[in-house]
Amino acid sequence: MDYTQRFGKKIFLRVCPGFSYIQYRLHHDDRKSKLSPRLRFNVTYTFAPQQQIRLTCPVGSGFLDISQLNTVEQQIDSLQIRRGNPHQRVPFQTTPSIAYSGQFGKITVGANVAYDMINYMRYEDFSIENNKLVRSYNSDRKYRNFSVQLFGTWKVTDHLRMRLNGGWRYVTYPSTSKSLDNFWGNLQVDYYWKDFSYGLYAKSKTKWLNFNLMSVTMAAQCGGYVSWNPKNWRMEVGVTNPFSTKFKEKSMMDREIYRCQNTMLAKPDRFAGYVKLAYTFDFGKKTSRESNSVDRSINSAILKVE
Repeated sequence: MDYTQRFGKKIFLRVCPGFSYIQYRLHHDDRKSKLSPRLRFNVTYTFAPQQQIRLTCPVGSGFLDISQLNTVEQQIDSLQIRRGNPHQRVPFQTTPSIAYSGQFGKITVGANVAYDMINYMRYEDFSIENNKLVRSYNSDRKYRNFSVQLFGTWKVTDHLRMRLNGGWRYVTYPSTSKSLDNFWGNLQVDYYWKDFSYGLYAKSKTKWLNFNLMSVTMAAQCGGYVSWNPKNWRMEVGVTNPFSTKFKEKSMMDREIYRCQNTMLAKPDRFAGYVKLAYTFDFGKKTSRESNSVDRSINSAILKVE
């Protein structure tokens, strides 16, 4: 169901309640079913010109992957066995959040606070049987992710735009001792002149903790581009990570009976250059093209979208 209601000119409400029903049965096993509530809820309050607060609270369930539910046993090698688990539960998730956005002349600012909660989260489980490592699945764990994000855009001149965003996240698994907190930030600067546009960007090092309790670290990144848009043509030349020849992505998982560490040299993200060339055909009614499609009159300004 979908219900929307506007209260005056300042408050807008949307509520979408529903449910999901999952039913499955493996061969030689009992039939199982699960009825779960679902909800999409948001209310927007425009308390001042070009300023608003939005509350959201989606609620829903996940789904069961038959490849992880079956009881088939697969021999990976002489030391490892892969096995499913037919007794997993359907995951349940909700992510309440509150967001603010406001425009003050040439500057737009915003903030978002969210709390992501998952119960019966599926993850990879490890055990030892007959001196072999058994890799299976389980769903008896909880996941919590609290995040704060801030962003701002500044129309410095009619040709120059700047965007800065960053935040902090804290991930924890209540039934374990694993947790992670991380600050991150991104900066992008774009300049537009006639049919040309130029841009630079930088991204800080980021960390996260995935559902298998594996910590992943991504190195800092930077790059730039030059674009030319004459009439129907679009030509762009860019470079990524010009100061790094060995861009590394590190991951590490340390469980009671299994530990692995991996360092990957990510080829697409290390020092590289690229060239893009595109031509747009006009069909039907002729469309006048006096300039590229970037609208530079908007103060709140989205900088560059691909």
